[in-house]
Parts: sequence; structure tokens; C-alpha cells
Amino acid sequence: MQVPAKVSTDQTVLDFGTVSLGAAADLILTVSDAATLSDPEDLSYSFAAPTGFTAPAGGFTHAVGDPGNTHTISMDTTTAGVKSGTLVINSNDLDFSALNITVMGEVVAGVL
Repeated sequence: MQVPAKVSTDQTVLDFGTVSLGAAADLILTVSDAATLSDPEDLSYSFAAPTGFTAPAGGFTHAVGDPGNTHTISMDTTTAGVKSGTLVINSNDLDFSALNITVMGEVVAGVL
């Protein structure tokens, strides 16, 4: 019998803070399989980013015991304004097939 995967992240909120128009706005999110019993299933997952943010495309896997997978999440800084939403990690975790991560930030004109 195989134990189901358990999606885990190092953060539940990614706050980009205040960023200048056109500046780079990137944060790192680490995703791992937190299953603890023997013979766990590998975690399979993908991202769905809200408008104003980007996440890596495609599918990813993670095995229990391996270092977490790091992913760069970016905020669009081509337009000024407050940006917020929910980054969704869709996975094969039977308890949390859609894990929500809050993303937020503000893009301002001028130099900070």
C-alpha cells in the first residue's frame, strides 16, 4: 500500500512589498512532499497564477526526503497599482489538491 503525497510549502503568503515600475519583482517558493510514512507516493503538482503574477509552467514532481523544489514567482511591474490574488498549487495530495498561496504587492511610479 502506498501512502498519498502531502503538498507542503515554506510560505503561505508571498508579499512583494512596494516595487518601482519596471523593476524586477521575484520571490522564491519552495514546494515539497511532506508525507512521513514509508513508501509515499511522489508529489506531482503544477501552478495556476492569478493575473499580475507568473509562476513556472508545466508539471513538477518531488520525492519525500529530497530537498524542496524551488520556484521563482514573479509580479508584473509593467503597470502601476496594487496587485493581489491567489497562487494555486494543484497537486495529487488527496487532502489538499488545491493549495492556495496569497500573493500581493504594489507597483509605484518613480524610484524607491
